[in-house]
Amino acid sequence: MSKYSYRIAARTEAAGKYDPSAPREGNEDSLAILPDVGNPEASLSSDVVLPLPEKGTLMVVADGMGGHNAGEVASQIAVDTVREMFAADNIADKQFDTPKSRANYLEAVVVAADKNIRKDASANSERQGMGSTIVMVWIVGNELTVTWCGDSRAYRYHPGGKLEMLSEDHSLVQDMVRQKRISYEDTFSHPQGNVITRCLGGGGKGNAEPESRQFTLEVGDIVMLCSDGLCGVVFDYDKKDADGEPYSVENLQDILSRPKESLKDTLSCLFDAARRCDWYDNVTAILFDFKEMNEAECVADSSGKTDEGI
Repeated sequence: MSKYSYRIAARTEAAGKYDPSAPREGNEDSLAILPDVGNPEASLSSDVVLPLPEKGTLMVVADGMGGHNAGEVASQIAVDTVREMFAADNIADKQFDTPKSRANYLEAVVVAADKNIRKDASANSERQGMGSTIVMVWIVGNELTVTWCGDSRAYRYHPGGKLEMLSEDHSLVQDMVRQKRISYEDTFSHPQGNVITRCLGGGGKGNAEPESRQFTLEVGDIVMLCSDGLCGVVFDYDKKDADGEPYSVENLQDILSRPKESLKDTLSCLFDAARRCDWYDNVTAILFDFKEMNEAECVADSSGKTDEGI
């Protein structure tokens, strides 16, 4: 019996980029959740407590780019590649064994997705230059592996603590922050804030260059994956200007710190915050609530998986 359990919920919308009367039109974000990596056909119910499987749970967010329809195609190819490479016949037991082996496999998945996007773009002239970011989190027991390429993010919030970014954007403004040329606050209004330095596809030469990190989860942690349609407009936590005034009344940490009877409600709060912060892009988020096993809480069977809002 697993020592851990979890709840999960996800949502993706065209959001600020398109008219709300057609919320799915033109959404270039894609997401996928494999609730049981050892059983890729397993389905999932939202917001209920489930045992964490022996081989873990995988979450993916991809944010496409590249003109009319092409971004949506690129992100979908990325997600489809993940599903294909995690099919039962395509993954060996050794890939599950250690955090390092899991990271190596996730990075191989990113490289394969990059090649598939480039292949499709070469075969379809209207899609040349299309690309996508990707961020993946694989949780086995209390071990978390995050692999990413681009500026879609993974976060962790522990009750009573500070929101922690598990990934680090592959972007021009993040390079400037690392070089101490600009501040984190400056990234929100910088004119080159949308320039990424790594992605899948994108028309450049060479393979994708994914990056991976390992973390140990604590019971009570909330893991969030999101596209920059959320984290690009809502501050991570309460940041103040030189006069001591908050830059924004909205921040991710405050929202994630609220009581979590429903992860769907938390998602709604995140999306509402993005809207109030003048969202301008597609918004996608996955929330994973890491819990100690309590058999009385757990649902025996899961069902009803969707990839658009579970």
